[in-house]
Amino acid sequence: MKTAEDLVAESRAMHHCVSMYAAKCIAGNASIWVLRRTALGKIERMLTIELDPQNRAVQVRGFGNRLASLEERKIVERWAKARGVVLMA
Repeated sequence: MKTAEDLVAESRAMHHCVSMYAAKCIAGNASIWVLRRTALGKIERMLTIELDPQNRAVQVRGFGNRLASLEERKIVERWAKARGVVLMA
């Protein structure tokens, strides 16, 4: 996510409170990443991921703050390994 507006849009679409993290991101205490899937020309939001300054994933949440499914978790694990991210959540 690059702007506060991006966080608000993600929060509204995913029905969780990631928009409240703008100040944390601006201060350098967090970065927010999203996992999306494109199928049949449609983009589907799957997960919102919070990284702390030590590159640790401290939150991984789906719609309405649900936990990642097994399939999503496998995708996040591959992404984390490729990026040097430690999964805490």
